[in-house]
Amino acid sequence: TIIICVVLEYTKSLRIINKLNKISFLNNQYNHLFETILMMLQTMLGYFMMLVAMLFNWSLFFAVVLGTGLGFYVFRRPLEGQHSKGEAVDEECC
Repeated sequence: TIIICVVLEYTKSLRIINKLNKISFLNNQYNHLFETILMMLQTMLGYFMMLVAMLFNWSLFFAVVLGTGLGFYVFRRPLEGQHSKGEAVDEECC
């Protein structure tokens, strides 16, 4: 459960990086396909984590919270020079 939440945060960070500076090895058509696949994976993992949390098992619930926090800490650090301090990065809700 923790690993799945970390992967979920990784897909979110990839989508943000892709929006900010377009991953350089992809052309425009494949970039849209890449973005679509990441969105589908992110949605699937998000709903799966919601279902795990709704099992009302406290250990699984805390694993979801811990994995999401760990993934956020590792993959969503502020990038130096990408945006000014305190400026919000345009990202989607989920």
